[in-house]
This record gives sequence, C-alpha cells and structure tokens, in this order.
Amino acid sequence: MVQAILQDRQGHMWFGTCNNGVSRYDGEHWIGYDSEDGLPSNDVRAMYEDRDGRLWLAMAGGIASIGPEGVTGYGPEDGLPKGDVVDIAEDGSGNLWFAVHGTGVVRREGDQWITLDDDVGLRTGGITGLTFASDGALWVSTYTSIERYDGTSWTVWDESENLPEMPVFSVGADRSGDVWATFRHGVARYDGEAWTTFGPDVAPDFDMVVDVYEDVTGDH
Repeated sequence: MVQAILQDRQGHMWFGTCNNGVSRYDGEHWIGYDSEDGLPSNDVRAMYEDRDGRLWLAMAGGIASIGPEGVTGYGPEDGLPKGDVVDIAEDGSGNLWFAVHGTGVVRREGDQWITLDDDVGLRTGGITGLTFASDGALWVSTYTSIERYDGTSWTVWDESENLPEMPVFSVGADRSGDVWATFRHGVARYDGEAWTTFGPDVAPDFDMVVDVYEDVTGDH
C-alpha cells in the first residue's frame, strides 16, 4: 500500500509504501530501496526533499536519506529517540525536524538529536504531523491538539475549542501564511487570529480528512 507520494525537482516520482520501502519512477524505469539497501524499515510514512535535493524518509523506527552516495539510515542506535517517525519539516535555516510518534519533535544538529517533548510543554502522546509557517513558527498536530511553538512558548488548541472532532491528522501552512489542519470530520484554517472550520455541512464528503495540499494556483 502506498502511504506517501513525492515529485522531486528533477521530475522523478517517489512512492513510499507500508511494507516494500520506496520506489522511484523517472518516466521509463523503476528503482527501489528497502531494508536490504540500508533503510531502517520498509514502512515509509512521509517523504521530503531538502533544499540540497536530498530525499528524506520518515519511517517506522527511524529516518533515512537518499543522495548521490546512496542510502543513509538513522535509528535509536544513532541516538534518534525511539518511536515511529511520521513527518518531516524544514525550517528557515535549513534545519530538518522530525515528528516522532510518542516521543516528540527532534532536530538533527551535527551528530546530536535535539528533542522537544513534554518537558518543554509539547503534548507527545500521539504526534501526527508538523510544519513551519511563514512567520517561522513550528506547528504540531497530535491526537488531542494543535500546537504552535514560537521558539519560546507553546500555544495549544484542543477539544475545548470550536474545532472539528479530534484527532488532528495533519497540519500544513500555505503560501499566504494560513495554517490548515485536518480532522476526523472536516478541516480548519487559522488566519493568524481565529480558526474557521469546514465540515459535512459544507462538504458531505468531509469524513476522515487525512491531509491537505495547496496546488500551484493556490487552491487547496
């Protein structure tokens, strides 16, 4: 089963699967990578191409990167916190951040992993996604909340707010600076001041919305 799709800057299509690793299609030929090639597992949850053109994979039990030299894998034996890695985001300085389910958000600095967890105010019970907004703030979605980190403090929106039914499945920022979150029965948009929700009352098919994407025209 395909769980993630990405088109890189060269136009190649990448497909991450739940049990067969990742495959690339260049328009004519397929090439695949799995645990025998150095991936921490064959369960790929998300993919991201960084500003240098390197592909990063969020995986069950670890992280992998694919570049000209091949595959590099990272797991608990390399200092990465234990847990399934479910999402990847890049900040304005080019640092990569990884959402680790049940652990927190981690950032790679040299040979060290820097972790944001419940010790600094993040609810870590069930992280589902992360993104950076245009103002540089980190946004995290969890089973029970949406959280914003400005580098100093956390702002939390949870089931007490006027939002669709939890859990939050994903969070993403668009070019205008608005932040979108997907829920069990709808989506919500934050414009910097308040949330606007969209549910079955405006779209009957809004049932278990798992992701949101902005196309080149600005449609979502």
